[in-house]
Amino acid sequence: MNDIEFRIWDADEKRMRFSGSTPTMLASFFRSTAILNTQDEMPYERWTGLFSHGGRQIYEGDVIGVWKSQVYFKNGSFVVDRGNHIAQAIMPDYETIIGNIHESPELLK
Repeated sequence: MNDIEFRIWDADEKRMRFSGSTPTMLASFFRSTAILNTQDEMPYERWTGLFSHGGRQIYEGDVIGVWKSQVYFKNGSFVVDRGNHIAQAIMPDYETIIGNIHESPELLK
């Protein structure tokens, strides 16, 4: 993963805000979203470095694949939570993004 990119959910505008990958873009993003992160307690979600089959970037908090598994960062790597156990690698069959935990929380039920 060469690029470092983040996103954050803006609950007021009901949309994701994305950082971009240059140092200037990252600095501007963190300045403009600090209130969302601290007062609204929205987490920053990192890009995993992977793309879906459709070419979309896969971020922490995305819900992917037929098992409706959430992507998150744990112990130094991105993992997929499949309910009973955690898969340490994201396999190609998972790489279809079907939503995210902010816009589609019902997918995890």
